[in-house]
Amino acid sequence: MLKYDEFLKESLASQILDQPKSKAMSQAQKMGLTYVGFGRFADNQGSIAYLLDGDNLVPFTNQQDMYANYNKASTSGKNEKTDELKKQADQYTNTVYKRTQNDQKILSDESNMVMQVDQALKEFYNDSMFDSMEINTLIDFVSSDFEVVNTYLYQGFDPGTDEELAGFVTQMVDEIDILFEDSQAPFNYSVYTCLSGRYNPSQIEMNSEYVFRGYVSTSLDYNVCIESATEEAQMSSVTLLQIDIGQGQKSIYTEAFTQSGEMETMLPRGSKIVVVSGPHSLPSDVLLGSGSQLSITMFYCQLVEEI
Repeated sequence: MLKYDEFLKESLASQILDQPKSKAMSQAQKMGLTYVGFGRFADNQGSIAYLLDGDNLVPFTNQQDMYANYNKASTSGKNEKTDELKKQADQYTNTVYKRTQNDQKILSDESNMVMQVDQALKEFYNDSMFDSMEINTLIDFVSSDFEVVNTYLYQGFDPGTDEELAGFVTQMVDEIDILFEDSQAPFNYSVYTCLSGRYNPSQIEMNSEYVFRGYVSTSLDYNVCIESATEEAQMSSVTLLQIDIGQGQKSIYTEAFTQSGEMETMLPRGSKIVVVSGPHSLPSDVLLGSGSQLSITMFYCQLVEEI
C-alpha cells in the first residue's frame, strides 16, 4: 500500500538533504566540497570533483581521461608504472559501475513512486469532481489558453486589445478560480516547475516567500519541466523548483482530465511558496543521461497556504 509521505522521501531534494553520515562526508566537508546527491560531491566551481564509494572519496575522472589512462597502460609496455596505471583505471571503472547501478536504482524507485502517485491522484480527481462544462473549460485552459491568460495576469492587457478577447480572458480567469475553490490535494506530495529565463537564481533567497501572480503549471516528473523549458527557450541552464504540496492545499491534478502524459498539477494564481533550501546544483548527467551539459540549479520549496 502506498504511503504518500514516502513520495517526499523519493524526491530530488531528499537525495541532496539526506546526506550520508560517514567519515567520507566529514572529509568532504573539511575539503570544502558540496554534496549534490547521488553519491557525488562538487567543488566550489560547481563541478563534480569526487564520487562516494562506500566510505571512500574517489577523485572524479571524466570518460575521456579514463580511456586515455587505459590506452597509455596498454601501449606503453608492461612495467610497474603501467601496471599501477591500469590498476587505478580498473578501480575507478569499478567505482563508476557501482555508482551507476546505484543511480539507476534510485531513479527507478523514484519513477515507480511517481507512477503510484499519478494513479492515486487520478482516482481522486475523477469525473464526479466537476461537471462536464467545467471539465471542458479546464481542458481548454490547459491545452490552449494557459499562456494568454497568464500573460494577462502578469502584464495586463496590451493597449488596443480586442474587447472580445479581453472579455474571454477575464471570464476564463473567473471560471478557473471557481474550480480551485473545492479542489484540494488529497495527500502530501512533491511537484516540479522550471522558472523562465527572466528569473535570476542568484536573487532567490532561503526562507524568503515568493508569490506567483499567474497560475502555476507543475509536474510530478522533473523531466517534463526540464524538457519543456529547454525546448521552448533553448537554454543551457535551468532553474528548477521542487514544491511540496500539503494535504488540503488548493491544487488540481489536470492530468486526470487531459491525459496528456505530462502529469501536471495546476496551482491557483496567487500561490505563495517559501524557499526551504538551495541553491542546489544537480548532476545533469545522472538525471538526463551521460553527456548532458545542461546546468540545473534547484531550490526546495513548500507551498504556503492556510489549510
